[in-house]
Amino acid sequence: EENVIQVVTDNAANFKAGGELLTLKRKNLYWTPCAAHCIDLIFEDFEKELIIHQVTIMNARKLTTYIYSRTMLITMVRKFTNGRDLIRPAL
Repeated sequence: EENVIQVVTDNAANFKAGGELLTLKRKNLYWTPCAAHCIDLIFEDFEKELIIHQVTIMNARKLTTYIYSRTMLITMVRKFTNGRDLIRPAL
């Protein structure tokens, strides 16, 4: 316990409460929300607020699903992108 100086968790209420309790008990301990989780929450808010984001993400999902379900297309994409895969929207 003495060697731990920072705890990184997501931003769920139970983790926030636990982080606060830990920092009260251990004065040299810092609780930090996970940046990836924060960014994910921001993107979820964008998706809810702006219909254009919902449509764009839906279309991107359809397109990547279409490409990944066809061997010839994914081979062409990988050749064109020097072996990189397409990013699949996860929201």
